[in-house]
Amino acid sequence: MTDGGSVGAGEKLWVGGGGDLGTVGLNAFDTDTLASTATHPVGAVKGVSIDVDGYVWGVSGGGSGILSSEAWRLNPVTGAVDVFKGLV
Repeated sequence: MTDGGSVGAGEKLWVGGGGDLGTVGLNAFDTDTLASTATHPVGAVKGVSIDVDGYVWGVSGGGSGILSSEAWRLNPVTGAVDVFKGLV
């Protein structure tokens, strides 16, 4: 089971996972075959979005405390991840 999903460039379905929600992190699947194509273990992801520049965003699903106020921005081409902390 996964939580939050968005289709981005290259027809990849991006979903978040963690805990009882499947593979922890941001996960990409081919929309034709549903085969897993990439996993980025940033942390437990509660929701996923793709911005106008093609970056994949994940919102922390880490529960209470510091992890609940993080978001990650993934460059799906390079795999580089930026972390944004202290969000309210």
